Amino acid sequence: MKMLDSIEVDIKRVKQLRDKAKFEEALDLIRKLEESGSLSPRDNLDCQILKGEIFSWLGKYDESIEILENAYQESQQIGTAIQSFDSSIWRLSTLAYLEENVQFQEEIGVAEKLFKSIPKEVSKEYDRRRALYNYVKGIESILRYELKKGVEINMVSLGFYENSGDDLLISAIYEILAYFAKYSANVETAIEYAKKCINIREKLGNKALIARSFHAMGFCLLLTDLNQALNYSLRSLEIREELGDEFAIGESIWLIVQTLTMQGEFDQALEYGNRMLTLKDARIFAKLQTLLYLGDIYSMKGEFDQALRNFERCLSLAREEDIKYQIAFSLQKLADFYGYRDYKRAIEYAKESLELFEDLKFDLYIGLCLGNLTRNNARLNLFDQAQYYLNKMQKVSEREGSKLLNQLYRCEKSRFLIHNTRDPNWAEAEKLLREVIEEDVTAIGITTGAILELCELLFKELGISNDTKILEDINSLISRMHKIAEHQHSFLWFARATFFQAKVELLQADTGKARRYLSQAQQLAQKYGFQRLAQEISNEHDKLLDQQEVWEKMKERNASISERMELASIDRTMELMKEKQVISEVIDETPVLLLIITQGGSLLFLKAFSETLTVEGDLISSFLSAFESFGDELFSERLDRIKFGENRILLKPLEDFSVCYLFKGQSYPALQKLNTFTKAIRENSEIWQALKKSVNTSEMLELDKPAALKTVIDEIF
Repeated sequence: MKMLDSIEVDIKRVKQLRDKAKFEEALDLIRKLEESGSLSPRDNLDCQILKGEIFSWLGKYDESIEILENAYQESQQIGTAIQSFDSSIWRLSTLAYLEENVQFQEEIGVAEKLFKSIPKEVSKEYDRRRALYNYVKGIESILRYELKKGVEINMVSLGFYENSGDDLLISAIYEILAYFAKYSANVETAIEYAKKCINIREKLGNKALIARSFHAMGFCLLLTDLNQALNYSLRSLEIREELGDEFAIGESIWLIVQTLTMQGEFDQALEYGNRMLTLKDARIFAKLQTLLYLGDIYSMKGEFDQALRNFERCLSLAREEDIKYQIAFSLQKLADFYGYRDYKRAIEYAKESLELFEDLKFDLYIGLCLGNLTRNNARLNLFDQAQYYLNKMQKVSEREGSKLLNQLYRCEKSRFLIHNTRDPNWAEAEKLLREVIEEDVTAIGITTGAILELCELLFKELGISNDTKILEDINSLISRMHKIAEHQHSFLWFARATFFQAKVELLQADTGKARRYLSQAQQLAQKYGFQRLAQEISNEHDKLLDQQEVWEKMKERNASISERMELASIDRTMELMKEKQVISEVIDETPVLLLIITQGGSLLFLKAFSETLTVEGDLISSFLSAFESFGDELFSERLDRIKFGENRILLKPLEDFSVCYLFKGQSYPALQKLNTFTKAIRENSEIWQALKKSVNTSEMLELDKPAALKTVIDEIF
C-alpha cells in the first residue's frame, strides 16, 4: 500500500515539475519510476503520456508522436477514457506544430468524443483537460480560418483557467490567442497577448519556451514594426542555436527570411534562406515556405527565371510529400506570378488552388484565389466569369466577418468596376477605395494597393479633365503611402512612394524636384536590394535628362496635363508600381573617363579609357568647371548624375574626395561599377593612403602608382 501511495506521490510530483516547466527534472523522475519496476500498467501509461506531453513542450515532436501513439493504443486496451483523451489531445497538439494538418483534422473527432465521455467534475484536472480541449479546438479554428470561433473558445477557457496557477498552460493559451489576433489583423491585441506569454515563460525560465514565445512576438510584429519583428526572431534563433535544436532553428530562420524579405533586405534574406535549405532536420513546412519567399525575392529582384524555379520546386516538393495545403499555397503563388504574364495560365493555377483551399476551409486564401480569378477573367474581358467569382468572394468575406477579407473584397470590387468596359462605375470604385485607405492598416499590401488603384483612377480622370486640383489629391495619397511605409518600416514602399512623388513633380513641371526625388528613390532601392526598381528608376532619370529641353519648352508654353502625362509615361509607371512590367534590358555602358577630385575641385587622378582619346588641360578645366557649376546641386540636392554633351557623368562623394565617372549609355550599370570602385579604393589601404598623400603634396596619382589602383580599375571597368 505504501508503495502504491509512493508512486501516486511521485506521479503527482512529475505533474508539478511539468507545470513549472522543469522538464528535465520531470523526465528524470519518470525514468527512475520506469527503472524501479514497480509501476502498474496504468501508472506506466500515465508516465508515458506525461513523457509524450513534455517532449511536445520541448519541441521533440517526432519522439512525442511515437510515444503518444503507443500510449493511445495501449489506453484502448488497458486504460481509461481519461488516459485515451490525454494521449489523443497531446498527439493532436503535436501534430499541429508539425503542420500535419490533414491528419490533425482527421483525428480531432476522436478527441471530441473522448472529451464528452469524461465525467464532468469540479477539479483542477478536469479544468486542465477542458482548457487543453479548447486549445486544440482553437488550433482547428485557425486551420479553418474560423477566427471568431477560435477566439471565443479560448477566451472562455482563459476566463475559468487564468487563476488556476498552471502558468505553463496559460502561456500556451496566450500564445494561441496572439496568433488568432495576428491572423485577424488585431495587431495591438496580438502583441499584448504575446507579451503576456513572454512574461510567464521568462518567469518559468525554460529557454525552449522563451524562444517559442519570442518567435510568436516576432510573427505578431510583422504588420507594425519589422525592425522589432526581426529583433525578436533573431533572439529566438540565438536561443535555439544555443540549445542545438535544428528543428526549431529552421522555424526561426523561416520567420527571419520572411521579415527580411518584407524589409527589402534581399541579400540577407537569401543568405538565411539558403542556410534553411541545408538544414537536415528542419520541418518541411519551414523549407517550403522558404522556397516561396525565395521565389518572391527573385521576382522582386527581376530574376524571373530563378523565381519560377523556386515556386515550381516548392510545388513539386509539396506534391511529393502530399501536403495538401502547401500544394495549394504553391499553386496560388504561381497564379500570382503568371497574373502579370499569362492570364489564362494564372486562371488555371488559381482554379486548382481554390479547389484545395475550399476543401481545407481556409477562407483567407479562398478569398485571395477568388480575387485572382476575378482580376484575370476581367483582364481577358470575360466579365460574366469575373462577376461570378467576385460574388463568391463577397460571400466568403461576409461569412467570416474578417476585416482583412472585407478589405480585399472591396479592393477587388473596385478594380472590377474600373476595368469593366461594359459597365464601368468609377464613382463607386473611388468610394470603396477611399473607405479602405481611411481605415486602419490590416496589411500594408492591401492599403498601399488601394492607394495605387485610386491614384491610377485619379490619373485617368486627370487625363480627361486636365483639372490640376486632382494632383493635390494624388499628392495627399502619396503622403499617406509615405507615412504607412515609414510606420511599417517598409523600405520597398518608401522607395516606390518616393519614385511616385518624382513623377507627380514632373507633371507640375518641376524637373529639379523630380530629379531630387528620383535620386532619393534610386538610393533607397539600391541600398535595400530592390534591383528591379532601382534599374527602372535609373532609366527614368536618364530619360528625364535626355528630355530636359523638351520639359522646359512644355513649361514655357504651359502644355496640358495630358501631354505631360504622356511624356512622363504615367501609364508605365503605374504598371511598374503594381509589378506588372518586365524590367528593361541592361546594356553595359562605354567608359570614357574616370576622375578622382577633392571637394575643392583639385584633380587627383585621371584615367582615359581610350588610347586614341587625347585629354588636354583645357578639357580637364572644362570638366572641373562643369562640376563646379553643378556642385551645389550635386551635393545639397543629392543628385547622382548630370548630362555632359553626349555623355553622362556620375559623381559619388567619398569622405574628402569625389569619384567622377564619364561614360556613354545607361547609368544603371555604370552606377554599379562606380559603387564597387569607391568601395574598393576605400577598403584598400594602399590606394587610400596614396590619395591622402596626394592631397598634401598636390601630386596626381598615376595608373600604376600605386599598383593596386590599376588592378582595381582593370577588374571593375
